[in-house]
Amino acid sequence: MCQHLVGSALCRRDASFFGTKKGEAVGAKILIVDDTQLVRMMYTDKLTAEGYEVEAVEDGWEGVQKAQSWLPDLILLDMVMPKMNGLEALKHLKADPRTKDAIVIVLSNRDDDEDIKRGIALGADDYFRKVGTSPAQVAAKIKELLYESKPVEAPPARAYRMVVRDREHDADELLEHTGFPRRYWCQACEEEMVLEMVPDPSGPSGHWFKAHFICPKCGREF
Repeated sequence: MCQHLVGSALCRRDASFFGTKKGEAVGAKILIVDDTQLVRMMYTDKLTAEGYEVEAVEDGWEGVQKAQSWLPDLILLDMVMPKMNGLEALKHLKADPRTKDAIVIVLSNRDDDEDIKRGIALGADDYFRKVGTSPAQVAAKIKELLYESKPVEAPPARAYRMVVRDREHDADELLEHTGFPRRYWCQACEEEMVLEMVPDPSGPSGHWFKAHFICPKCGREF
């Protein structure tokens, strides 16, 4: 893991972070937790204009409750708030299975590096000081984090089916190896079996397959 300052932000990255949290760049749910009305309004307007679904609350306790029920993809979290401060709220969020994978960006006027480190250690993904940071800068970071965290799904492997021409080439030798009692006919429904080939990603190239016989009628595999 590496920690580094980028402008006014301290970023946290490690191998387990990427691809583990939900969310996508447009239409994601963002929760703003800040006790300053102007800040809530400013970021709500900016992020709504960017295409996000946005909710805002004014203290840490309310933020935890809202996150548990609304399940945001990303949370903008102030540090100094009534009822529950940002660090305490972060502890609750990361301890709850419903909210532990939400991306968290801490926003604060505090200029304490130890406080920043504590937030990162508790699971915050980034930290911005409010002074000198614009909503546009934070919006750019939000988009970056949501794109990074979006899981990349591999396309499903296509299976190929082929008919074995009985009594030709190595068909007899293959029967000796498999021990099929009815040659290449399904034992259950007497339908001619086919050889199903599935790409093997562990092979040295894209031309390796795992194969088995299957009955196209009953689906029984051999």
